[in-house]
Amino acid sequence: MSVTQVTLEEALKILSSKLEARLVAISASQSEIEVQISAQFSEMKSEIQLLYSKLSEKDKLISELNSRIEYQEQRLLELEAKDRKLSLVVHGLRKEKNGETLEQNLQDILRSSLEIKDNIQITRCQAKTKQCFCSWQCQET
Repeated sequence: MSVTQVTLEEALKILSSKLEARLVAISASQSEIEVQISAQFSEMKSEIQLLYSKLSEKDKLISELNSRIEYQEQRLLELEAKDRKLSLVVHGLRKEKNGETLEQNLQDILRSSLEIKDNIQITRCQAKTKQCFCSWQCQET
């Protein structure tokens, strides 16, 4: 019986050392996996932060573009109102006043009623038909 016990003890030692070696390998592998997961997590976290910053930039751009659109729509409404007013003014011109030509009269009306301070160029004006074509450049304020 003593031979069998020695063999069992040796077998237990061999199995114990193999189990211990496997535990060490598993522990090392687990540690390596944890490092990889941590690195991937940090990388994903950085990518998410980058996406949030890009989203924030796009939100700012969208907000700025919306403001520009609102401004342009307002300018368009103002210009349409001035155009309608100009049509009424030009349509209401009957004759020259105070010895001025129709062109001078129109320039005076445009300056006073539409508050145009820039140089007004009358490109064509026909007194008989009361049709006038004007151009001017307004400077943005």
